[in-house]
Amino acid sequence: MTTLRPAFLFPFPRGIAHFVAGLGLLLALCLPVGIATAAERFGEVWRLHGEITRTGQDSPSQPLKAGDAVFPGDRIRSGRTGELVIRTRDDAYLALRPNSELRIDNYATDETMQPDTQALHLATGALRVITGWLGRLKPERHRLTTPTATIGIRGTDHEVLILSDGASGKPEQAGTYDRVNRGGTRLAAGGGQVDIDAGRTGFARDPASVTIRTRALMTLLMPRLLEKTPAFFVPGRFDGELDRLSGAAPPPAQENAPTPTTAEGLRSTHCDPQKTGREWLTRLDRALARGDAPGLLALFAGDLEATASVMLENGDLDTRTFQRDDLVASTLQAVRSLKDYRQQRPRTDIAPLGAADGRCPRIEIRSRSIEQGRMDGRSYRFESEERFVLEQRDGVWLAISASTRQH
Repeated sequence: MTTLRPAFLFPFPRGIAHFVAGLGLLLALCLPVGIATAAERFGEVWRLHGEITRTGQDSPSQPLKAGDAVFPGDRIRSGRTGELVIRTRDDAYLALRPNSELRIDNYATDETMQPDTQALHLATGALRVITGWLGRLKPERHRLTTPTATIGIRGTDHEVLILSDGASGKPEQAGTYDRVNRGGTRLAAGGGQVDIDAGRTGFARDPASVTIRTRALMTLLMPRLLEKTPAFFVPGRFDGELDRLSGAAPPPAQENAPTPTTAEGLRSTHCDPQKTGREWLTRLDRALARGDAPGLLALFAGDLEATASVMLENGDLDTRTFQRDDLVASTLQAVRSLKDYRQQRPRTDIAPLGAADGRCPRIEIRSRSIEQGRMDGRSYRFESEERFVLEQRDGVWLAISASTRQH
């Protein structure tokens, strides 16, 4: 197997701000995040059934098929039996229901050009959204609009449905409905807004459906929570897969099940550094080997600070410091290119930091890691010294700092 150093595998192009390498987890981050351009790809067709067409900004309507790329400015329409799931570049999933129309207004995932942004417009029909890293880390830059409402998110799995005037036989029910499966949303319309938690449904009335104008019209148009979810919300063809991806339904038990997307099992009220540290490392290594980005993210604190010292071709060390946002964006992009990944830890030392009265405020993990495999069709091998510091946050052990130094 050819041994290649990261600086040779992945040159450091001018203008690219994100570069990290080494570190069991951070091996996947060797690829820099690409610069956004006007033609930046929004995502690709992940699942498709029936008639689905796309109309681009400068192109005529044409049918979509599985694997096709989708871009900002595209208008996507589904037929009477058509259903589509798009997987975006930030690992979100959008499921368009039959007789629906979605427009991708804006999408950017690199601060070097413009702030990370996702703006969608649902003109008709229904759309289920499982947010990706952009929606989880920067919810204020994620927006979904309908003809009568605007919806903000909080790391969410939700479904938006537009009911047209008279479609249900009750004109007063026309408007925008938002059902939250997981996380939460904020539905804004008519000068007001309402927060919707998991298991609840919100409603914003279509002003055109109100035939009697009174002084209470503004109050009438304010969004509100419904007592129960309307019966016209029905599962889509691909909802079983989407439920497992979002955690809205428990996945089937299997030996190689993905790493849990929460740190459940790392909860502890007493000092057991060896057990806690080794379990944390096991989850880290499994998540990386499987490309399980949600499981990976669940192990790190939001204010994580990390450094990576990578050996250059001339023998010098290039040390970079980065935050969790960079880690998340790069990991989700890079883990997909890992092939034949293998790892071993010939030495691991775990010790409490500041232990007192049977409690461990923090746990330090030091480990030598040897990793090898293929990335983008080329062989690599890394040997590095890693250090993690774990701290309990709301009863869960998370890494608050991480560092690596390549040998």
